Amino acid sequence: MFLDPEWHELTPAERELLQRLLSVDFTGRDALLEQLSHARGRWVEGSGLPALRLEVPERASAAHVTGRVPVEGKGRDADDSDVYFLLHVVDGKANEVEIFRPDGNPVRQLPTAETLEIMAY
Repeated sequence: MFLDPEWHELTPAERELLQRLLSVDFTGRDALLEQLSHARGRWVEGSGLPALRLEVPERASAAHVTGRVPVEGKGRDADDSDVYFLLHVVDGKANEVEIFRPDGNPVRQLPTAETLEIMAY
């Protein structure tokens, strides 16, 4: 469904998702915004579910966040089930956006970025 083994420049939809996740204020957000302005991505499968893996420049300043997942979004799938988007930060660098449904079923259709409810920690 989403898999793409090659690194690519972020698509407009991917950038919109990341911008939406970073639309609320939290510790480390500004550094993440800077990192993601130069990021590349690729879709991978993590535990049977899609994830947008992120590659940021090595020289990018580290984001000092309060936890591995400083922000998440929640939207609705085509069947009205919850879909979560968790931004993972590893060693101060944006690492991936994990996407999952709590019921364990595959995501049928990704919610649009503007419909996501955002929670920062």
